[in-house]
Amino acid sequence: MLLKNKLAGCGVDVDPQEFREVVCELYRILYPCWSVDRFLCEPTEHGTPFCNTVRRRFRADIPDRVICGELLNARKDGMLSDEE
Repeated sequence: MLLKNKLAGCGVDVDPQEFREVVCELYRILYPCWSVDRFLCEPTEHGTPFCNTVRRRFRADIPDRVICGELLNARKDGMLSDEE
């Protein structure tokens, strides 16, 4: 399913690229020295609070898998560094 459709299903009316940019910006602010891999290896301690921050920002119940999936896509596309 396309990100646009996933977001629409959560009631988020934002361009998918803007969503990804906001997710990346929040990630860089909150975890500036962490790789995405390290971050995702600690889902309870860091992933859930981060996803809650994203949900508050968009005022929507966006599933963790959508938010974290965009972190992985952003890393793959070079928007986030693989290095710590």
